[in-house]
Amino acid sequence: MMMGNSHHSFEHPFPQPSAPPLSESNRLLILSGAGNPEVNGIYDWKSDAVGKNDKLGCRPGVWMQRDGLCWIGFQDCRGFGHPEWNKWVVFNDTGVVYAAHTGGQSDCPPREGVWEETAWAEALSLGTAGKHPAPTCKLEHCNDSGQPGQAGRLQPQELRHGALVSLTLESHPGKALVPSFIQRFEGIPDHTGRVGRTWILWNLRLGDASEAVELALEGEPDKTVLRKHGDVHKVALEVNCRKMEVNNQIFLWNDDPPVPACHHSFFCINADATISPHGHQHLVLGLAPDNLNTSLVPRQDPRRFVFSFKARRDLKHEDGQASNSTQLTTGQPQLKLKLRGGTARLQLIEIRHAVTWKEAEEIANAKAGGLPTCDDLKAAKISAGDGVDLWMPVRRDDGLENDYCQIGNHPGPFKARYISHRDCYGVPIWCDNTQAASWRPTICFYAKAGVSSEAH
Repeated sequence: MMMGNSHHSFEHPFPQPSAPPLSESNRLLILSGAGNPEVNGIYDWKSDAVGKNDKLGCRPGVWMQRDGLCWIGFQDCRGFGHPEWNKWVVFNDTGVVYAAHTGGQSDCPPREGVWEETAWAEALSLGTAGKHPAPTCKLEHCNDSGQPGQAGRLQPQELRHGALVSLTLESHPGKALVPSFIQRFEGIPDHTGRVGRTWILWNLRLGDASEAVELALEGEPDKTVLRKHGDVHKVALEVNCRKMEVNNQIFLWNDDPPVPACHHSFFCINADATISPHGHQHLVLGLAPDNLNTSLVPRQDPRRFVFSFKARRDLKHEDGQASNSTQLTTGQPQLKLKLRGGTARLQLIEIRHAVTWKEAEEIANAKAGGLPTCDDLKAAKISAGDGVDLWMPVRRDDGLENDYCQIGNHPGPFKARYISHRDCYGVPIWCDNTQAASWRPTICFYAKAGVSSEAH
């Protein structure tokens, strides 16, 4: 017998459907984040199929779960005078689990966004109400391999070793994970009591999508190191002290000198676009209790991060060369750089603390071939990464002193990379002091390679 949820009396219309018509055969439906995890996954449209254990008399034509037994059908309640009860319904082996009303419409696709819990289903013996939270629904075109695919976006299944992903968030529209430098730690015991070690830590904070961190995959998506793109210390995603516990914080970390890749934690990029520590898929990256930083949360926790993975598919620069041919690290002290009239080199000069511009010039002249220009850094594609504010000391062709070049993005009105501080903001007030700050070099800076005066 076909039944309606007659105990409902709707005073406000439900959100109108936002997806295209169902007539397209190349669409997929994806449920994610449900408190009943068995309903999560990819669903295919079957135009003539009917679902099992149908306690509502749904119309023929259902969404069938690809890797499970759940299905989604449409209950048309116009036949007994209650179109306001029209809804798409998720079924498992007990019956109704979740639903999404259509605001009285009957020929419309499932609405995208968060669906509804179904206490009414249990009250009417139509099923067992799904646990909180209700799933999030998304309709997508499928690619040639039958997987979700959308222009400008990479799906977890498409990612490969070498892919560069921007950690923008689908679960938090307009937001992303943004890197924030914490400190270079040296001269103190680490968490094991070991001394003599130096390490670098960054936070990953919830911030604006325009400042999203970019991470490079070093492995396949089911087991990969996720390393911050363009970082001089090759910091990578890490679980605090490797403790796989709820609310344990996530950092970007590496030692100085950098540790081998096998010493970093591995992560798994899941099919529902969440990220888990490898081997601990019950935990995912999510919002920490401080509502700012990133920590581990249960996979079905409402705080979980679902990523949109807007990405470049490989690590290449504008000139088409692989990025590791132009990346510079402390373990790779020199870099070939194409300039007009020939080939030049840059090298890293290590320092133990922030130095004044004059000290940087003197050190660069003594240890190398002097400071580079903004054009030199631009030609070499030296980059701190998007959303990172970092100035490098440079010389100018006009001979003026106390200038710095931005190799990331300054948060002020001039956001372009490779701008001159003097030209855009004037002489920096900190150029003649040695106070540490996140926007100035404290461990190394760039110089033009050349014959050191110390060699004479």
